[in-house]
Amino acid sequence: MSNDIKYKTIQELTSTPLFSHPKAIKLTLNFTVNDWTDLDKKLIKKLISLEALNVKNLPIKSSKKKYYINTEKRHPNSNMDATWRTVMDGIYVDVKYNTNRHIRNIRKLIEICNESNDIELRLATIK
Repeated sequence: MSNDIKYKTIQELTSTPLFSHPKAIKLTLNFTVNDWTDLDKKLIKKLISLEALNVKNLPIKSSKKKYYINTEKRHPNSNMDATWRTVMDGIYVDVKYNTNRHIRNIRKLIEICNESNDIELRLATIK
C-alpha cells in the first residue's frame, strides 16, 4: 500500500461526503498469546477467518523435509520429528521449532497470504 494514503477513524468518516469511496483499509490484528504455539494457532485461525488462507494453500513448507502447516499430521519425510497441534478440523501446525524458525515460518505464511499487501505483522514482547 502506498504511504500517501490518509486513513480516517470511524468518527472522521461521519463527516465524509456520501460520494467518497474507500481506497484502502489498514488492518490491524491484536491478540495476546502465551507462547509460539498459541501464536501459530491464533494467527492461522485469523488468516482462515479473513479468507487469506484456506486448504488450497496447504501444505506450507518449513523446509524441504518439513511442513509448517498441513491437512495431515505428517511431513514429506515421515522420519522427521514433529509436535503437531490441531488448529481446527483438518488443519494442523507443527510447533516443534526454535524461535528463529518460528519467525521464518510466520513470515513465510504472511507472504503467502498477503497477495494484496494489506497484512502487516508486528510482534511485541513483554519485558
